[in-house]
Amino acid sequence: MTSKSNGSDQDRRPRVPARQAALTLLVPRLLSSAELQERLARRGYDQEDVADAMALVQSYGYLDDAALARAVRLEAERTCRGPLWVRRTLERRKVNETLCNAAQDEAENTARVCAQRFLTTKFGNAGDLQGKQRAKAQQQLLSRGFSLECVLDILDETG
Repeated sequence: MTSKSNGSDQDRRPRVPARQAALTLLVPRLLSSAELQERLARRGYDQEDVADAMALVQSYGYLDDAALARAVRLEAERTCRGPLWVRRTLERRKVNETLCNAAQDEAENTARVCAQRFLTTKFGNAGDLQGKQRAKAQQQLLSRGFSLECVLDILDETG
């Protein structure tokens, strides 16, 4: 019979197989490959078990960084966020640079429409923005990941 946990490595050994843990981690949200690898490692799985679990979820099509990049870009469109937000989000989630660039480029195509929709929703008639309201609109658009050039173009166009 073993005594209570004393912090040994044996006590930190995972209780479920890495394959099961990988599938469980993917249920609530899409994870990047790097995020899933990190989470499995934090749970104490060795590299061989992590590699086996990664191969399994990839073979099922459950782990797809390109799909994650598309989902982040679509979320940006739905929530009126700009291309820089897309890039920061994907970098934070450790998606590779090629996919980050592609998603940011795609988000650039809808940036003006998203920014204009945000302005209309938040401020009503964007053409009436003056002084502090215009500065507030500019700051909010920048914080949502739109480039300064895009923000100024839209504010100058509407104002």
